[in-house]
Amino acid sequence: MERHRNNFAAYWKLRFPAGEGGGRFGGDPGVGDADQFWLDMRMSSEGRCFVITKEGFVGLGPWVVETGDVLCRIPGAKVPYVLGKTDDVDGDGSYYRFIGEAFLHGLMRGEVHGLIASRGLQEETIIIV
Repeated sequence: MERHRNNFAAYWKLRFPAGEGGGRFGGDPGVGDADQFWLDMRMSSEGRCFVITKEGFVGLGPWVVETGDVLCRIPGAKVPYVLGKTDDVDGDGSYYRFIGEAFLHGLMRGEVHGLIASRGLQEETIIIV
């Protein structure tokens, strides 16, 4: 994380030489690599779009994500996933199609466990087709 902050600081300094607000994110532009930050951002953003959940979480999701798709946590997985409702063959409402990974600020480092507990959410068994 420190290297990423340093790279971001170097990128910010390159883009905004007057230093408009870049310092609030931390990092040392003298040791960071602006080109590496740009490459990292391009690699992690390719094929993705900006998403906002109903609860207000923001991040990146697959470019094919649609309103009404579901964000889920799969036990043991390192990232949340986006699922889309699909035709329900037996009427129980639990069939989804896998859309892809999501990267959401505030849900990437285990915070989802606390969110589940604090909002009284329950686990649900689903079928991915």
